[in-house]
This record gives sequence, structure tokens and C-alpha cells, in this order.
Amino acid sequence: WSKLYKMPILDMLDESDQKEAEHCFDTINSHLTTPAEVREATEFVSRIDWSCLGDPEHREAIFRRVYLSKYADLLNDVAEVQDVLIKQVGEPYKWFHNTLVERKLEELAREKYLSGGNRLAMDKIDQLDADSLKAYLKDLIKNNYKVGIEIIRS
Repeated sequence: WSKLYKMPILDMLDESDQKEAEHCFDTINSHLTTPAEVREATEFVSRIDWSCLGDPEHREAIFRRVYLSKYADLLNDVAEVQDVLIKQVGEPYKWFHNTLVERKLEELAREKYLSGGNRLAMDKIDQLDADSLKAYLKDLIKNNYKVGIEIIRS
């Protein structure tokens, strides 16, 4: 399923079920399990409502929420992002809670930003009046020392 739809099946579940589901899938896919472990795993899997798996809009909404939320304004083509992650990280099932995925998404967003996406920020700045811009910058440097240091250095 994860390969077919290019996202971890575990992301489709409620957060409260994800850890147990991950354990169950590991059990089912392992060659070193007892019949009791397999039975327990299949019982859990059979209790889950899987009806959302067939809904492409729901899958995309979940993918956007889980993977693209921080970068939604730059990374808006889900299929493109999924293809990049497959090439650079590997099979989608393993993206679940994978820090390498986050790093790759950050790299991809940075590339998009530097290759023209920064225009969105510039356009936003152009729309602000001087007082609003000052207030925004002051708020920005309160919690972002890198920006503050850049301003001090310039």
C-alpha cells in the first residue's frame, strides 16, 4: 500500500493507533514471530477502520499535514515531493517518523526558496507599510538569533 500510494500507511491512522499498528506490521512482516504474535497483530489490524485508504483527497490531505505543513507555500506539488523522497530516502513505508525525510524536505524547500520562491517573501514585504515592517522585523529577531546577528553585522 505504501509503495502504491507513495506514503506510509501508518500516517493514515489516528495517532493513538500508530505505535501499535507499527508493531503489528513489523510482526506480520517478520519471519521470526510466533503464531500468537501473528494472531494478536492480525486481530489489531482487523479492528482498524481502513475505509479512508481508498480516498485520494484524504490521502493528500494527510500527506500535506504530516509532511508539507511547514513548507506548504513552497512545496505544493505532492506528487513531485513524493517522487523526490522515493529517490532520495527510499520506500515510503519507512518515511514514518524518519528524520532523514524531514532533512530532505527542508533541503527541497530551501532549493525552491532560492530558485525563485523567495519572491513570495519579497512580495509580502512590499505589501507592508514601514511601521508594520519594523514591528515584524522586531518580532522576528526576538526568537531568531541568526536573523538578528545578520542585522547586527550588516
